[in-house]
Amino acid sequence: MLNPYKGGKFRVSSPYGKRTLNGKAEFHSGLDIVGESSKELLAICDATVIQSRIVTDKSNLTWQWGNYVIIQADSGERVIYAHLSKRLVSQGDKVKTGEVIGIEGNTGYSFGSHCHLEVRDARNKVTDKVNTPAFTNIPNSIGKYSTKETDNMTKQETLELINASKERTWHYWDEIKKEANWAYAPLIALNKKGLFKGESASDLNLTQTKLETLVVMARGFKELGLIDY
Repeated sequence: MLNPYKGGKFRVSSPYGKRTLNGKAEFHSGLDIVGESSKELLAICDATVIQSRIVTDKSNLTWQWGNYVIIQADSGERVIYAHLSKRLVSQGDKVKTGEVIGIEGNTGYSFGSHCHLEVRDARNKVTDKVNTPAFTNIPNSIGKYSTKETDNMTKQETLELINASKERTWHYWDEIKKEANWAYAPLIALNKKGLFKGESASDLNLTQTKLETLVVMARGFKELGLIDY
């Protein structure tokens, strides 16, 4: 799990995916997070700052982000930190993983101190493969989380921490169909029988270990004639 806060303790107050805000259904394209150990936000990757500003013109939709910083990872992804009370980096700055880049706040279209953290691909799009939970490995559910603080770690230690926590998590049926087709039919069969459901209507939140376990279970049910696929 990548660490967005100094001290490594935070909570997710609103997950990625479909939600209703003030009675309006919308797609929430990032994670809303709240610092517990501090309000200092860290770069979650080595990157270049491509925007650091506040927009007040309401004809520009980014006014809703208030104070915001966008960094572009060396691997191409863009990471947005919105609703900041203070920005500590400027456009063009190079930042390292674990460097403090801003302070959590309540600016823009916000209803309490938090950071809207959003990851997009190099084309500036949120996709099934490139999104905040997939990139950061932060669980896509409301709750409190902690991870090892990275600001005093070496680059090698940071890579080891990231790789150790990278068990694949499957969020969407289309992901499984395209990248793990061997599991798709067994899971659909279990789903139709009510033997497996995802965490929510918009997120399976299914780890690789659980995926493989369910497939083994489905094969057993098939042999018993309880399901077919």
